Amino acid sequence: MLAGPPGAGKSTVLTEVLGEDAPGWVRVDADEFKRALLREAIDVEVPFELSAARIASRWRESYEDALEHADGLGGRWVPSEYAREVFAGAHGRSRPEESAARLAQTCPAVMRYRVFRTLTPETDRVLEVDLWRIQRGGGLVDHKLVETMRTARAGTERTRTNRPGPGRSPRGPGVGQ
Repeated sequence: MLAGPPGAGKSTVLTEVLGEDAPGWVRVDADEFKRALLREAIDVEVPFELSAARIASRWRESYEDALEHADGLGGRWVPSEYAREVFAGAHGRSRPEESAARLAQTCPAVMRYRVFRTLTPETDRVLEVDLWRIQRGGGLVDHKLVETMRTARAGTERTRTNRPGPGRSPRGPGVGQ
């Protein structure tokens, strides 16, 4: 593992240290994650109460597993103060939700922005927002609108290719002439 501040030369040192063995290693690079995430900006949301319940459940299950198995590491507890602070956004929204929405709206590299939301443990996760950019730097528009436009455009092109040419009957050559 290499660590250091931005611009320290980690990528250069990595290449020097691994040399010919570099392809045999898995590279986890924040810049690569950023590139992929900015193309498709993924936000998965739940209300605070469901988040808190899942935190406790995940910790309890992992803790119990660690007690039963020698190789278990136990759960990762998230303090309730931290979890509550995550949900301190406007109108009860989570800060990650606000950040993702702001990033999607202001970064022209984001080509698609989706929000998945689960409201209760009994309900399935739903796709609440699905916005696309038709072109880099353009505005975000609803995915359904994009698909409707594509379908209409394809239908228009089919209609143009099926139109009769000059001097031709719409019913085919020699029919009704």
